[in-house]
Amino acid sequence: MNIGFDLDNTLLNIKMCERESILEALIEHEILKTREDNRQQELLHTYEKMSSYHWGQIGEKSPFEVIQRSISDLLKDYSESFDASLITKSYWEFFCRSSQLEPGAREVLESLSKNIACFV
Repeated sequence: MNIGFDLDNTLLNIKMCERESILEALIEHEILKTREDNRQQELLHTYEKMSSYHWGQIGEKSPFEVIQRSISDLLKDYSESFDASLITKSYWEFFCRSSQLEPGAREVLESLSKNIACFV
């Protein structure tokens, strides 16, 4: 017997992966200075709203385009100009390496993998 898993909010906490990835990208591109930057919560909240909107309007757009539009909208009111494409590339690199597991995910996989082939 085989068991397949969807990753999104089953094994991985996608919201936390997204949150960590946008924070790291904003720090890397010096939009935020550190994780303690007082603008962090405001930027995260705005990004979550923009991201939710653009994912709802995905149509024929690629995930990269959706993320880039979300980042562009996030930063449109800043006086400095930013290259949303570069920030999106950084975000995507962080996101692809992220692994914020849902509670109990590791234990479930370890237990099941002893007797059953699991795949994602």
